[in-house]
Amino acid sequence: MLMVTTTGDIKLLSQNITVVWSANSTKAAQNPKLRLLDSGNLVLIDDSDVSGAYLWQSFDYPSDTLLPEMKLGWDLRTHLNRRLSAWKNSDDPSPGDFTWEIELQGSPEPVLWKGSKKYYRSGPWNGIRFSGARLSPENRVSRNEFVSNEDEVYYMFSLKNKSRLSRVVLNQTDYRRQRYTWNEETRTWKLYSYLPNDNCDNYGLCGAYGNCDSTQAPACQCLKGFKPKSPDGWSSGEWSQGCAISIRGKQGRQLVKFIAFGARQ
Repeated sequence: MLMVTTTGDIKLLSQNITVVWSANSTKAAQNPKLRLLDSGNLVLIDDSDVSGAYLWQSFDYPSDTLLPEMKLGWDLRTHLNRRLSAWKNSDDPSPGDFTWEIELQGSPEPVLWKGSKKYYRSGPWNGIRFSGARLSPENRVSRNEFVSNEDEVYYMFSLKNKSRLSRVVLNQTDYRRQRYTWNEETRTWKLYSYLPNDNCDNYGLCGAYGNCDSTQAPACQCLKGFKPKSPDGWSSGEWSQGCAISIRGKQGRQLVKFIAFGARQ
């Protein structure tokens, strides 16, 4: 049973009246009402408040799905982090270890995490798109927006055609962020795009001084003048330790100085 208390708290009760889930409003309400908006946002309002301000909204506490005009990111005033967590599997909605959030360190950017390990990063926003993402054909379904100021840092997408339906979902089984669109003729959700696209999209796959090329086998290759730091691991497909300098003598020392100088820039 879903209920709203007289003070504006939301509670989900089991058959034996045990509280399974609850949410507290930001302030007491005289006439609390819970409404499901057309956007999919479940909101708590005080019907006696003419401003219509939300006392609580489900868009602030996402699960595995990002809907249009739903924010992924931070409210810096309240330290609220709106992030997605995949379901453990299709039958278990408890949070898995596959998450998507805005990383604030340096230039803010969206990052996919596999447990505590960074799995995919899109690069900082350059005003048009995320700089690390691949160039792709024009997106005819949605437009992206990224906001970063002293109050908020968030990513949001909106639909170009309001009559269409689209959603972004984290898939724990495939470890992919998938975008679906609704096909009215077949009455089914169709996969529109996904990330990562291939192995080379995985963060740090080839380690330091390694280069990834999905058309090659293996995909990871050491840069010129370098060799695998762990030959045994490299041959077995474990490339994360990267490569080490293989050039000796004066040329090798010059290369080390060049790399060190570049790292300081």
